[in-house]
Amino acid sequence: MIIALLGAGKGRMNFSGKVSGYMSQRSFAFYILHFIWVVLFQYLLSGVCVGNTILMYILPVILAYSATFLCCEICAEIPVIGFLMGIKS
Repeated sequence: MIIALLGAGKGRMNFSGKVSGYMSQRSFAFYILHFIWVVLFQYLLSGVCVGNTILMYILPVILAYSATFLCCEICAEIPVIGFLMGIKS
């Protein structure tokens, strides 16, 4: 079933555009960096958002994705770090 879904996804979801081109260049760096920010923001907001589960989910996700995109752009500007993060030029 997994192989069938992968094959269907490759055939039907093979988009080419500005956003997909950008994300394909930054995908490995995004994968590496996003978890650090998610854990950090969850830890920092754990004392602030006590008892509000939805806010405890949405706020760290928005902050983590913003911080991850910013870090990916910074890493892309520094050639050595960009190479280590797998960012394609």
